[in-house]
Amino acid sequence: MVLSLVPFRALADDGKLTAEDAIKTLQSINPNIANYDIKTHLVTFKNGSKPVYVTPKGEYPQNGEVTWDYFIEQKGDLRGWSKMSPEEIISRKSEFMIKSGFKNPKVNTESLTYSVAAYASATQYPQERCAWCGVAATKTVLSTWSITSISQLQIAQKEYGFDGTSIPAQCACYGVSGVSEDAIAYALNGYIFNQWVNNGWYAVSHFSDKDTFLLYVKTDVDIYHAGLIFCGYTEHLPAWNKHHTVHYTSVYGYSLSSSTISYTDSANGLYKYCGFTWSSDGLVNYEYIPAYNTVGIDSSYYNSYYQYAYPYPAVA
Repeated sequence: MVLSLVPFRALADDGKLTAEDAIKTLQSINPNIANYDIKTHLVTFKNGSKPVYVTPKGEYPQNGEVTWDYFIEQKGDLRGWSKMSPEEIISRKSEFMIKSGFKNPKVNTESLTYSVAAYASATQYPQERCAWCGVAATKTVLSTWSITSISQLQIAQKEYGFDGTSIPAQCACYGVSGVSEDAIAYALNGYIFNQWVNNGWYAVSHFSDKDTFLLYVKTDVDIYHAGLIFCGYTEHLPAWNKHHTVHYTSVYGYSLSSSTISYTDSANGLYKYCGFTWSSDGLVNYEYIPAYNTVGIDSSYYNSYYQYAYPYPAVA
């Protein structure tokens, strides 16, 4: 990982990036970048590409964001797997597995077809701390690889350590940091493949249409029987009753015939471990958020997994 490509002059006295120098730095590595709102963390592009949330240098990352260093390292291009054909994606993932010591992971891509429906074996874990939805989602994806002995605390130490932030108190929910998407990719690649990199089998990959979204899901779930992680706006998930927050969930299955996605949600841990029953706006009861749920994919509906996941990249 690139430690820093930001000139010293781009940092204020408190170590944080100034708005003027932030956009100068970003446009120097990618002229297609139109603007960077340092308050909302949103990067927009001149060609109309899907925006992305990037944590400013010196600030704590929030759920669904990518770190400044990773965005610089990728030259402001987070298309990830979407830049490749399905055959190329599978080839790259198989090569990564071989280098990591996995036996016979190659897939015949000459006549590649995906199943109409596929499901990985996944275990849902309630998040043990208020800000640990990303941590719990990571543990669920590890379970699809038959890895269950890693604790949420161990995962948190890796992910928060990667982001360079401290682990929040157990029931602290406001003004605390979650984990970045590249920190989740780092932990998954490390624990599964013993390759502590944030751009390996799992990588941060943007998508701007349903076909690309489904490509990520079908490849990981159907070809490799593995889970993947999305972050999004909970108001588009029926169980959240239009309550808005930014939250990670794990996908472990899909059905094209019923146009549905199956996912796990860790938010019942807010009740189990912190005793929180209702959200502050009274819209959602955490005790009754389903551990496993199925929701439509169709982007034309308000309640759909695609609408939920659209604002952020996938960890796939």
